[in-house]
Amino acid sequence: MLAERLDYIMKLTNTRNAELAKALNFDPSYISRMRSGKRGLPLHHPFIDPAARYFARRITEDYQKQSLSDKILEGKQWPEETDTAAVILSAWLDEEEGNPSFNDNVSRFLDRLSKTTSLDPTVYYPVAGSLEEGDLSEMGTENANVTFYYGNAGKREAILEMTKRVVMAKNADTMLCHTDEGLDWASEDHFFSSRWYALLARYLRDGGKIRIIHTVSRDYGELLGAIERWIPLYITGRVDPWYCPRTRDGIFHRSLMVIPGQAALTSNSIGPRVSEALCMFTRDSEALSAFEHEFNDLLSLCRPLAKITPLKSLSELPKDLSSYTYHFDKCGLIPANVQLYADEKKGTAVVHTTEPYLLFTSEETHLTRIFIDYWMLHHE
Repeated sequence: MLAERLDYIMKLTNTRNAELAKALNFDPSYISRMRSGKRGLPLHHPFIDPAARYFARRITEDYQKQSLSDKILEGKQWPEETDTAAVILSAWLDEEEGNPSFNDNVSRFLDRLSKTTSLDPTVYYPVAGSLEEGDLSEMGTENANVTFYYGNAGKREAILEMTKRVVMAKNADTMLCHTDEGLDWASEDHFFSSRWYALLARYLRDGGKIRIIHTVSRDYGELLGAIERWIPLYITGRVDPWYCPRTRDGIFHRSLMVIPGQAALTSNSIGPRVSEALCMFTRDSEALSAFEHEFNDLLSLCRPLAKITPLKSLSELPKDLSSYTYHFDKCGLIPANVQLYADEKKGTAVVHTTEPYLLFTSEETHLTRIFIDYWMLHHE
């Protein structure tokens, strides 16, 4: 359990609750409750990776290294490099907590990218092929300026209604999306996910664009997992992802989707209580304008997150990739048609080296750190 491991490493490194809390920007009482098992991992504040790096710097004595060697590495020598030690501690602290580690998420991301065979996003969603015009017109019959939906099921219905409208309209607009609410409303219904992704794929194939503000206060492995799931949409080069570096209090959450001039939906929730939240769908022109301004106000506080760029040939690759500090070129740990580069100052670059040629890039520091940690975990 995390509580037992946290208590062990804190005792071994002589770390007090207040010290760890200050270093990680937590309340000391929260750390105390985590040690006792009364609280689990925070939902909207990174803990595992920052804590691992903190403890790695405090492991300086021989007895500490020997204890961790016996407990974690089955007697193998504890690494002298702090970064390598942090990777090991991160994987150990995150073990058995029911969340994929950054290692698993990076592996899945690379595997998904390597299996890309077409720039048509509808290829990856079989449902998209069955979305004929008759099916699309089944929804979108509601002409009221404002419609209210309730709970998770209502939110899913509203999102499908809105997305079908923009597919039916066949005009190449830009859909604006942001949510920092919990994502159970989407993940608990796999049929919804397949239908929604298929609709988005149709929308992008027909010339639409999506500008999305991701929430990096989620676990960073979860963030990379989200990018991995969106790869079939990202490969079009028509998804423009951003993130807001400013953290929020984790209490008040909001979702906002806007198709300028056509429709918008919004919902609010308190903490994790999303299941009974009100979702409002509107076609009112003044409301649409207000929501578009709200999204752009938030966007002005954001930074670009990542980009997948289709290339005509590998000759279009940046010339400085060989200067990146960390890189997998030809290695059995990653797919043969993928190359991975990472540098703390330059960011991350992942290259799909067979047709269709693709370049994934990101300068977001935490995503770059994930790829560097992945390299350190596997590099001999």
